[in-house]
Amino acid sequence: MPRLALLVSVLAVAGCYEPNPNSCELAANMGRNGCPGDANNGGSCKADKDCTDSAFPACDLTVGTCFKCTADSHAACQNTTPRCEAHACVACIDDADCGTLGVCMPTGECAADSTIIHVTTGGALNGACGSTSMPCALETALNQAKSGKKVIKIDDNGTYIPTGGNFTVDVDQATPVTLDARGATLHRNDLNTPIITVNSGKGLVLLGGTIEGGAGNMAADGIRCATGLLGVYGATIRMNAGYAINSLGGCTVTIARSRLGPDNLNGGLNIQLGTFAIVGNIVLGNGGTLCQNSGVTINTGPSSGNRFDFNTVASNNTDSGITTAGVDCKAGAGFTANNNIIWGNVIKNGGTNAPQTANNCAYAYSNIGPLPVAGNMNSALDPNLTADGHLGNAALAQKADGNADLNGLAARDIDSDRRVKPADIGADQLAR
Repeated sequence: MPRLALLVSVLAVAGCYEPNPNSCELAANMGRNGCPGDANNGGSCKADKDCTDSAFPACDLTVGTCFKCTADSHAACQNTTPRCEAHACVACIDDADCGTLGVCMPTGECAADSTIIHVTTGGALNGACGSTSMPCALETALNQAKSGKKVIKIDDNGTYIPTGGNFTVDVDQATPVTLDARGATLHRNDLNTPIITVNSGKGLVLLGGTIEGGAGNMAADGIRCATGLLGVYGATIRMNAGYAINSLGGCTVTIARSRLGPDNLNGGLNIQLGTFAIVGNIVLGNGGTLCQNSGVTINTGPSSGNRFDFNTVASNNTDSGITTAGVDCKAGAGFTANNNIIWGNVIKNGGTNAPQTANNCAYAYSNIGPLPVAGNMNSALDPNLTADGHLGNAALAQKADGNADLNGLAARDIDSDRRVKPADIGADQLAR
């Protein structure tokens, strides 16, 4: 065949070439039909054994694709990101992310088994206890933590009442004790004292649990901290004769995703001196017609780390003559509380048409009312809260500052749902 004719023949064949629609050469087939995956997955699969790319070892059977992890196959999720969420390894949000009798820490990682003292309602009051097979009583574990392991895990959902006095934390704040009380209830024994007292210079990090039943006079707080360290994450503190949380004289306080109320008769939260990071909490239904304190009282000096953001403070009550039943905040010049709902707090004889805030803290991107606080993108639209402080109507939900930091303490809402932009103000993030 002449050379020219051969060239024409080759060009004709090339011009007619069409790839197989199932070919892995087509970008549309990446991660499907047995083709290699892209940057987000490792190809198709029918079981984990089909996932040969070490970066994507888990098969999601619902879509037949290999991913980093799935809810049922998350061995690749370890260390500081032990939870699988949307095929990605993220920080843990509860103990279920840490295996049987594990502890999800506030840092988002699981506590090492070797650091945990195990506790049950029938645990030992003395002796070599603390293992899963030989758990301690809670008072015994708190005593052990003074010089030993620093993580206490309550293994059952029982009610804990101390045998003598109430619960006392005497572990140095430099190495605070972490008490995982998720699912359990801590109740008082003695009258007229806090259910949990953090001694001066000592430290407690409380994870979950319900703290209730402090009875007697106004000294019967849920938790009291003097000059130490207190962290409270995901707890409920209610039905105490005193405050839910009372920080008296310089405690370093962090409270996140917790419920303070209802029925803490002396008020929800009192912070005097010290520093504070109060993010994503519901302070609801505290006080009463004889209460002499606001739902939230803050009286501190300035600190760059102070925060009062994404909280819902509602339906708290005080006696007549009190400045506000909502938030009485003094935290130094220039402090601004952001993205909060402060609504319907009632002063006796003044009703809801009374100041919801008092003192010198400023507010921005907040829903405050019915009596409003002007400026800084604040509003006074009824947030239509449910009885437990959640947002009841998506159409009425005011949006947070678009530049708000949604990491760290603000990453998840009161129900541990992830905050996403545009975030809602207050403690509750509506589904997106």
